[in-house]
Amino acid sequence: MQGSVGLGAQPGVALVQKAGGGPEVDQQRAGLVPPREAHHPAVGEGGRARGRRESTAARALGVVTSPQFFYEIEGMLEFAAARERDPDRPRFHVMPRAGWMNDPNGPIYYKGQYHLFYQHVTTGCEWNWGIVWGHATSKDLVHWEHLESAIEPTPGGFDADGCFSGCCVVDIDNGGLPTILFTGVRLRSNPDCGPLPPVENDLQLPFIETQGVAIAEPGDDKLRLWNKMDAPLIPLPPSNMPLTGWRDPFIFQEGGNGKDWMMLMGTGIKGEGGAVLVYTAKQLSQEWQFKGLLCLGDADTGAMWECPLLIKLDPHKEHSARVPLHTFGLRKSFSGSGSWSQSFEAVGKVDLDDEVPEQQVAYKPGVSEASRVAVDVDERYQYLLCISPDAPTNPVICYMGQYEDLKYNLEDAKGPFRLDLGDILYAPNITKDAEGRNLLWGWLQERRKVGSYDYAGCLSVPRVLSIKGNKLMQEPADQIAGLRNGASWHDSGVTLYPEEPSPLPGISGEALDLDITVERGSSEAAGILLRSWHVGGEGSAAIIFDWERNSLEVVFEAVDPDTMEFTLDAESSRRVGGNIDLRPGEPLQLRVLMDHSCVEIFTGTGDVLSTRVYRGSAPAGADSGIDFVAFGGSATLARVAAYEMSTIWKTEGVAKEEAQKVLEGNCHPMFASLSC
Repeated sequence: MQGSVGLGAQPGVALVQKAGGGPEVDQQRAGLVPPREAHHPAVGEGGRARGRRESTAARALGVVTSPQFFYEIEGMLEFAAARERDPDRPRFHVMPRAGWMNDPNGPIYYKGQYHLFYQHVTTGCEWNWGIVWGHATSKDLVHWEHLESAIEPTPGGFDADGCFSGCCVVDIDNGGLPTILFTGVRLRSNPDCGPLPPVENDLQLPFIETQGVAIAEPGDDKLRLWNKMDAPLIPLPPSNMPLTGWRDPFIFQEGGNGKDWMMLMGTGIKGEGGAVLVYTAKQLSQEWQFKGLLCLGDADTGAMWECPLLIKLDPHKEHSARVPLHTFGLRKSFSGSGSWSQSFEAVGKVDLDDEVPEQQVAYKPGVSEASRVAVDVDERYQYLLCISPDAPTNPVICYMGQYEDLKYNLEDAKGPFRLDLGDILYAPNITKDAEGRNLLWGWLQERRKVGSYDYAGCLSVPRVLSIKGNKLMQEPADQIAGLRNGASWHDSGVTLYPEEPSPLPGISGEALDLDITVERGSSEAAGILLRSWHVGGEGSAAIIFDWERNSLEVVFEAVDPDTMEFTLDAESSRRVGGNIDLRPGEPLQLRVLMDHSCVEIFTGTGDVLSTRVYRGSAPAGADSGIDFVAFGGSATLARVAAYEMSTIWKTEGVAKEEAQKVLEGNCHPMFASLSC
């Protein structure tokens, strides 16, 4: 297939990306990073001491507020400065204000609040020992606020060098308190952490892994305070097993009231492949018993399976009708049949035709379950097993099959297949939300050298997982549409002529939500060009679907060296993607969430491709930097809706100088919502 697109002589719009290294390999798993010189205090002492200091400061300033209030204000100053330094920093993906982040940990819905924990290095933007559990919370799955770290390493303890990944569940036998299960790590070289394990339990790794537990403080509904137990939950791995690791506990069957708890543990068998261990217990926080292997992979799927997940998928629910849920305000006409509007609220799925709908009543964000119809399910494939093999440079792999009697049958399962067709997602975690949906978050890595900026990494938007026939379906949670706030563009029946870019008008900025349907026509390929704002076009890319190969890819560095035009045949281009299950003659449906450097592409077939595109910041008055294009023939944009997106952070919009006034004791009324 051949084709090239000239993007004109404007500076900073050529589709060029300089060669650069991929994401750095996470040294956490290999034990190659030198130990930190200092450790975090135990959360039991540090958290309460911090609260006392901040309350004292508040009284001294004459401000009646809480420790969390000062935590938020200080965070606003940090976040505003970080945004000024890096225009590629995401706005509607969960991430810490600064520092390194990796795995999402223990997502949970508790007493009207969603809680997301995550691996966080607070002292730098590269992975290091001493990692803590960062914490963010939301009432609506859309707008988030930062809380203090949930658990931190204890000097001299089994987790002295890091509180690694795990899960969080509600213990109904212990007053309904949320309980964290996690892997504590101490370096073998750390002289303050007690004796080495017995020979029969020593995995001979550079670090020693132990399973720990932390229980929420009774009465603390926001889960700010956690009581981390000094004694390990499970002190040692099984005896005399040649394991490659022993970490990342995950509860896949909740117990209580006489019912057994069941837990998975990531591992591998030396010389054979990755594996998952199974444990059971009558009580969540004690007396866990090893029951054997859930399943065993082979060398082709990795030597160490990290962050295992096992869930029963619910039937996919199709929309029974595509209902326009957009509230339109001021309209401004452009050439063609498209229409522009200033959005006051934009939620759910949007139905598009040749005319802009009349103003609608604003609906609650999301699509009601009543508007969905369940589809058939092949019960042989209803249990999803998801594992992260060896290192973050590898894709997350999945199986769909059957679980029975503490065993998962890999031989008869569908798979392995990739959870995400991109190159940045690793170590996902999952929970049931208030509506009973399976929600998944994954770690989205950087594709530029970390250490050059004051942050690294973020989490994906929440994905709803379900099954349609024998196919895993992934789609963004409906609530994400609640972030549509600003200008929007709607059009339909747009002809895309071969190699002639059709710019997306009417909107601007680097945080966008695109919902498009493309009909093939006579084209060989079609897609979206993402122009860069850097000099020379560094950081540009293209989202391309090849109709013959059923291949969805993001193409980087796709430039003809002679003409400096975008081309599908550039030898230097880097490609990320894979095949999707699109039937012949079926239109291509894409939902593209662009959040500065983060790009998540959801397809109508239930697939997802996540990657990073570092386009930089658009100059004042510039358009969106997005063009639609076809190759080898004409295609049709049957429908397109594009929206500007707002931030997820409650406090980002507060001016830096106003935050400084509060720290000086001049409390502005706008901060009232932060006091709690």
